[in-house]
Order: sequence, then structure tokens, then C-alpha cells
Amino acid sequence: ETPTGTTPTPAETPTAKEKITIGALFDLTGPTADVGKDYAQGVRDYIQYVNESGGIDGITIDLQYTDYGYKVPEALSAYKVFKDK
Repeated sequence: ETPTGTTPTPAETPTAKEKITIGALFDLTGPTADVGKDYAQGVRDYIQYVNESGGIDGITIDLQYTDYGYKVPEALSAYKVFKDK
């Protein structure tokens, strides 16, 4: 069922060729990079594991990420780019 509780029509049901795209903001540089690098690597490793295990119901995950360097203006700009995709 969909979040609204209705059953998806065939046009709404993802196919095996589709991807789930996820945007992520990581602090790979800057004052919190010591934690951010490990966090980002954990996320990338998990996405790789999920995809190598067949994805989510056969649909792979496409992780798109950017380094915002723990700078709020860069994070807001990157968020807007992800949101508008």
C-alpha cells in the first residue's frame, strides 16, 4: 500500500530498472570531518551492501552526496539542489 493507504496501480509500481535516489549531506572536510568521514563511509558501505543484496524489492539505491564542510550556507545550497531533483 502507498502512504495514503491505497493500492498502487501498475504505473505507480517501481520496475527493476528504476532506482531509488537518495541525497545526502556529509561533512567530509571542515571542523567535524573526523566524525563525518566515518559516518559517510558507513552510509556508502550500507548502500553498497543493500544494492549487492538485491536492493529494496529489486530496486537499487543511487546515493548522491556532497561535502558541505560543516558550513550551513553550503548545506542549504546543496539541500535545495537535492530537493529540486
